[in-house]
Amino acid sequence: MGSDLDKRAPDETAGDKRASDKRMCLGLIIGASGVQGEVKIKPYTGAPEDVGAYGPVDLVAEAQAEDEAREAGATGVEIRIVRAAKDAVIARLEGVEDRDAAEALKGQELYVDRAQLPGEEEDEFYHADLIGLTALDLGGATLGTVLAVHDFGAGEILELDLAAGGVAMVPFTLEAVPQVLISEGHIVVDPPEGVLPEPKAPKDRSGGAKSGKRKIRQNGAPNVKVEDAKSGGEDV
Repeated sequence: MGSDLDKRAPDETAGDKRASDKRMCLGLIIGASGVQGEVKIKPYTGAPEDVGAYGPVDLVAEAQAEDEAREAGATGVEIRIVRAAKDAVIARLEGVEDRDAAEALKGQELYVDRAQLPGEEEDEFYHADLIGLTALDLGGATLGTVLAVHDFGAGEILELDLAAGGVAMVPFTLEAVPQVLISEGHIVVDPPEGVLPEPKAPKDRSGGAKSGKRKIRQNGAPNVKVEDAKSGGEDV
């Protein structure tokens, strides 16, 4: 929805925990604008101007843990949106009066408490509530974890970090994701054919095809380790 933070129905366009008391990131300060202390913000909201729609914000260094920032007192900063810019919004922050002060905030993210955001409608979810959910197949087996939510122009896509290794891109549609159970911490996925990678056949290290039983030497033989199939592949 255009008025809410990363809030989407499966067929609509535009980052993580599921508790109602967590904080949600509204945007990232990417630099200063002008000489009067205005900052340029990359918005993470459906409508860019909604960066300033939910009240005072907490400023959190991009690589800093949220609890550390809260303890440091970077909270409750009043924000006012001044105007829109290309892929950004220009805003005034409380206490920031010149360009140097604005430049010093580059790399800070803007957070609000989850409770400050509107509730979702049916089949509508916040991106941050989806990230981290376990992805199950129709039979209840674990496929992986929701790593990110993307929109490349053709609708929302869930990026799954697969338990078997690698990643998969699953359309966030009712057909491909028939169930989203945030309170239970998982989604049910029925991906289109070809979305999940085919299991890799074991490599033939014998130099040619052979048949028959393998023999195991009990004494003096090198140790043989049978690798877990889940260890194959690298995470992306």
